Parts: sequence; structure tokens; C-alpha cells
Amino acid sequence: MAQTQYKYYITDNTNSCGMLIEYWMHPNGFLLLLGQYVTATKSFDDVQEWIESELEPHIMNEDIDFAGIKDKYNYDIYDLIKDGHSSANGCVYCNLDEIKAYYSGDGCKEVLNSFDISKVVKNDIV
Repeated sequence: MAQTQYKYYITDNTNSCGMLIEYWMHPNGFLLLLGQYVTATKSFDDVQEWIESELEPHIMNEDIDFAGIKDKYNYDIYDLIKDGHSSANGCVYCNLDEIKAYYSGDGCKEVLNSFDISKVVKNDIV
């Protein structure tokens, strides 16, 4: 049985460009994964490099703006934090600045730091 692939549009508050990927992880797990990494990093470029090298997703587009997601791919857009899911013709919007703010509290950081990110990437948990 083929593993479900979710589409993620990853950007920041500038929304000037982002990357569109397909990845096997359910949006709830992906939110935790991004949350742990984003709270420890500085820039969109750092996150993009980490995603490409560590997660090894199928990269659909490395430089696309939000309007391009709707125009070129005609996807329904779901917010990673607010919706936490996607449809078959959907794309999950991942704003790194919003994710960082979402996990900014001390309690959240403690939870994020409680799991081993390398095991998540290898599909050992989540």
C-alpha cells in the first residue's frame, strides 16, 4: 500500500516566496517537527536547507508565492495550525513565523524538546 503524501507550502511572514513539497508525515506530526526546528533556527533559508537535506521530501517548487499555489496548482489551502489537516486536492500552508509564535511559550518548548527529531524523520515515531 502506497504511503499518503501530503503537500506543504512552507513560507514565512513575507510570503514573497516559499517552497512546495510533498512529504509522508501527517500534518499534526509535521507541525511538531517544524515547531521543534523553527524555534531553534533563525531564517527561512535555514529551514529550507534543513528540509531539503534532512527530510528529503519531493520538492515540487522551490520558489513559489502564495498566489502561485492557487493559480498554478489550483489547490485548496489549509492552515497547518488552524486546520491541522488537508484534503486530496489540498495543500497545507506552513507559515514559519506563525509556527514559531505558536510554540514560543516555555511549556511548548519543553514538549518540543522532549522528542528526538532524528527518530521522527526516520519514521520511528509519530
